[in-house]
Amino acid sequence: MLNKLMQLRILVGYLGEKDQGNWWDTSFLNKTGQKFLEINFPRSAFAAGVHSVTEAAKQLHDRRIGRGRVFHLFRLPATAEEKLHLELLNSDPSPFLKDIASSDQALIALKQLASSTLDAPEGPVQVGTSKKLLSEFAIEEMAKHYLDAFSSGKQTFPYFTMD
Repeated sequence: MLNKLMQLRILVGYLGEKDQGNWWDTSFLNKTGQKFLEINFPRSAFAAGVHSVTEAAKQLHDRRIGRGRVFHLFRLPATAEEKLHLELLNSDPSPFLKDIASSDQALIALKQLASSTLDAPEGPVQVGTSKKLLSEFAIEEMAKHYLDAFSSGKQTFPYFTMD
């Protein structure tokens, strides 16, 4: 489950970058960005890129959703964030890089995580409570919303409230 959550974060992070969806002003996950990061982070360029994109995405999500008593793909409980960070540092980046080789490839991978589609509303949308935050349901629900947003050119921000 942690691997799927990380995959979703990477896919949405990539699709939201400047050269794809232009939701945030970064270009760390494309080939050029990775080459640039390899200069300063030779052993962890991919992890550095994901971390940077996550920070940019978190800022936008926080502005649109708010920060009080809510969680979203880029702001999870501290223990989950720590586990994701360690998983990212210890994972082979090749499968993730394959998923984000192009926008089309990233959308295909996102569609596989979503398993079905929906017509997501624009803007913030509550998709559950924190009880379900770290579940298969949460991953699928967020993937459905982001898939529709990136496919139709709108911005949607799925979030979970505290129980």
